Amino acid sequence: MKKLLFSLLSLSVFYAHSQIVVDNTAPYDDPVWMTNNILIGGGVSASNINYQGDSCQIGFFNAINTSLGIDSGIVLCTGDVNDLDPASAPTFPFIANTVVDPDLLAVANSVPGMIGQSFSVSSVNDIAILEFDFIPTSDTLSFRYAFGSQEYFAFENTQYNDVFGFFLSGPGIAGPWSNGAVNLAYIPNTTPQMPITISSVNSVTPINQQYFVNNQNGLDTIADADGYTTVFTAQALVQCGSTYHIKLAIADGSDSGLSSYVWLEAGSFASPELQVYDNLGIDSTVMDIACGADIILTANVADSTATFEWFDSTSVVFSTDSSVSVGTGSYVVAATINGCTFFSDTLEVISLAPDSIPPPVFDCASVSDTLVYVDWLHPLGATTSTHYYILGALNVGGPYYNVADVYYPTDSYILNENTIPFGTNHYFVTTASECFDAVNSDTISPIRFSVSSLDVNCWDDTDGIISIGVDDYINVLQYSFAIDGVVNTNSFPLDTVFSGVSAGSHVITVDDVTSGCVIDIPVVISAPGFPLQALISSQTLNLCFDDTTAIAIGSSAGGTPGYSYEWFEFGNPVSFSTNDTAFGLGAGSYFLEVMDANGCDTFASINVIEPQTALGGSPQIFGVSCKGDATGMLVGDATGSWAPYRYEWFDMSGNLLQISGMISERDTL
Repeated sequence: MKKLLFSLLSLSVFYAHSQIVVDNTAPYDDPVWMTNNILIGGGVSASNINYQGDSCQIGFFNAINTSLGIDSGIVLCTGDVNDLDPASAPTFPFIANTVVDPDLLAVANSVPGMIGQSFSVSSVNDIAILEFDFIPTSDTLSFRYAFGSQEYFAFENTQYNDVFGFFLSGPGIAGPWSNGAVNLAYIPNTTPQMPITISSVNSVTPINQQYFVNNQNGLDTIADADGYTTVFTAQALVQCGSTYHIKLAIADGSDSGLSSYVWLEAGSFASPELQVYDNLGIDSTVMDIACGADIILTANVADSTATFEWFDSTSVVFSTDSSVSVGTGSYVVAATINGCTFFSDTLEVISLAPDSIPPPVFDCASVSDTLVYVDWLHPLGATTSTHYYILGALNVGGPYYNVADVYYPTDSYILNENTIPFGTNHYFVTTASECFDAVNSDTISPIRFSVSSLDVNCWDDTDGIISIGVDDYINVLQYSFAIDGVVNTNSFPLDTVFSGVSAGSHVITVDDVTSGCVIDIPVVISAPGFPLQALISSQTLNLCFDDTTAIAIGSSAGGTPGYSYEWFEFGNPVSFSTNDTAFGLGAGSYFLEVMDANGCDTFASINVIEPQTALGGSPQIFGVSCKGDATGMLVGDATGSWAPYRYEWFDMSGNLLQISGMISERDTL
């Protein structure tokens, strides 16, 4: 039992007193990054950040569950910041003594006289300085810090009086240090202000020991620092919107031996921001008012002279009070102090209760060719969780039944009359709600109309027709009809017919000018997929002289199948053939007319030609010179018809003696 108790106690101590963790590896090796992302809090913007000192003298620390009193932040020291970590081996860094700061030496030597001592600090060494410009958004600057040292319990009230300072300069600041700076690192409620050093806060002298923590028995939690101060708050009055400079500096006194540290709390370097509170206790810039009608927002700054302006999502000022009561929407409040104006974050007031919103406005209902078209207007505050129910009934007043349901952002729907109860003739839209039993729109009896169309006959024609049939003949004069946004200005019933329509997609609009209901119906006018073509091929188009044996073969493509053919000779309006193929053609020009099933026609032409003269020829005979010789020669000359010619030579018995290729000259045997 005792062993178990010891184990539990040990575990409790482990969790209650965690060790400090120090890190100066990337990104914690970058003073600029650490200043912007760790030290700087709200209401302050920093620039011109500069660090002087060795890289080992600055880093990030996490001291959660230690007795330091600061969870995390930046640590500056006169040695190696890693020596604070009990898990790290002690180091003895060599720090080049190149940084000079007369203010630190003067601060160190101002202490002895204030505490009744006579020691003197001969020099300041191992200096680390983090400095930057900043602009506050209000009239106050503050940040939290603590100081610790390895010098405690050995070198109080000696020349080894390690020192640090926070030197602030800028508009309205007048102090004794460089550039008229004041030192913000001093013991509270001391006059004159006493700087914080190991000799001005300790338990040995003792002096100001209410601000001192003895850490000799806590070196396994926070190493190297035998003592440290409680957490102090540095603060100063500033001018909002003006640029200031601060120098955060620490140094060893008279030697380069034991190290001292200053811890700067993360996010504490801040100027009071414009705060906005609400009466529902929601700590967020996004506030869900659920079923509530509104919320009270109150702007607060630490200056009673501040004036306010509240802006809505259109940047219009709707109030100059510090508090406003608003519903869902986006808001920003601006506070002005002494001519300096600063703004809150955008405040989003929403309602996530399903459809705790005003009712939707049912815009239109129409029936065309068994399709019911309904559309509505979204209510203010509709979101993706808004659930619309489309209800139908046989009669006004119901009983109503659900015919469809959709979610925002849908604002229209198409029903099929064949899939809903027969005789449904009244509709409305409702939203389910946690805040109301039923939120519904007006009941609408739909406009009933039909749309019919005739496609164009030929591929490039504009003879399509669209007709609208409206069942409500009593009130038909209250409607206007348009195609592709162009109103048909004819009188009823001619205004319901659109002729001369080209192929393609069109939108027919039926506008109930009395109710404002506008219905768009898409209509597609089709055309044959390809233009009609007449094609001619032939077997014989070049004839012999005065011949009539040419053949032309016609065919067709495109248009609407179901083709007919007629052949004509140019100059003669009477066709000589209704077949696709024309036979017995003599020389001349002919054309083929092709007509498809829709009556579309097209033409193709062909020329049949013959030679100017008939084929003729004459041989020339050259005899042998001597009896028994074989020196005779026959020469054939062809003329007329179509050159080139082919010659064939025969003897009197009909035997083929010679045949030539196609040549355009005479041939010799």
